[in-house]
Amino acid sequence: MTTTHSLAQHMKTVHLGKHRAITNRRLSVFLGFTDQGTNGRQDIANSKSLTTLINEAVSEGYPICCCSRGYFYAENDSEIKACAIRYMKMVENWRIKASDILRTLPLERENQLPLPL
Repeated sequence: MTTTHSLAQHMKTVHLGKHRAITNRRLSVFLGFTDQGTNGRQDIANSKSLTTLINEAVSEGYPICCCSRGYFYAENDSEIKACAIRYMKMVENWRIKASDILRTLPLERENQLPLPL
């Protein structure tokens, strides 16, 4: 079983800096969360397990960051700040999506068509 400490040690040794980022898929395979022949639901479940492990490592103080290319161990403060900004933008985008979907509530009720039996 992979621990947050062993994950952090691997990331720091092999994926130090944004330029050495590893994709979610490759990291999942390397850590044994999935094998290369799986697909669909199993990959999603394993991805959530990897995300949970990474979130736990970050909560414990390991600077494991993400970018469009995958995960990496931050090499400097600017990489940590860039990752934090990325997360803040994601939160803002989700807030906008939540507002948009909530605005559809009255429309859905007004325009609802009967479902065929």
